[in-house]
Amino acid sequence: MESESQQPSIDAERCVHALAPKARCRACADACPRQAWLLDEDGLGLDTEACDGCGLCAACPQAAITFAASPALRPARGGRLAYAACERIADREEAGVLACLHSLGVRALAELWLKGERRLRVAHADCASCPRHASDGLTAAAAEITRLTSDRGLDPLTVERVRAVEDWRSERDEAAQMSRRGLFDALLRPAHAIVEGVDPEAGDPMA
Repeated sequence: MESESQQPSIDAERCVHALAPKARCRACADACPRQAWLLDEDGLGLDTEACDGCGLCAACPQAAITFAASPALRPARGGRLAYAACERIADREEAGVLACLHSLGVRALAELWLKGERRLRVAHADCASCPRHASDGLTAAAAEITRLTSDRGLDPLTVERVRAVEDWRSERDEAAQMSRRGLFDALLRPAHAIVEGVDPEAGDPMA
């Protein structure tokens, strides 16, 4: 069994099976590669021994299922970046590492967009050889977000692959260091400069 932090959290007020045990929704069960979700006449249950925390069931149309793991958000020159990698090439305890990148559906990408993220930098293993057999979820979600933002004349959220996980990790960590330096510099700025909206250091990478 996976640790509790890798198990899904279920919002009973959103799940249709909690509201109506005989509901026909099977989104979570159909998405699970390990058949960990159990549907019977009593409603919906989870086999925690079978669940490996992949996150694919977060495709729930009611947003009733969430996971603790999420992309790492970083400030960057010219905007903000989000970083995500799959656990097959990085340790799941690292910032931004998810069990499966295809758990990032339209809703998850929309939430990133609403937080101001405009680029998602990802690193992953060969999806075709993954035993979870998930290969197009993120691609399809990214295409839908592009369509939705384009239809509204908004800036898109682009998904960019970093081939080497070492490069992905270096980018993520360097961005985190920039963020900490920016905060430290802000704390050292004269109070009057902050009040008047004056940045005493031109070219501040966090500005």
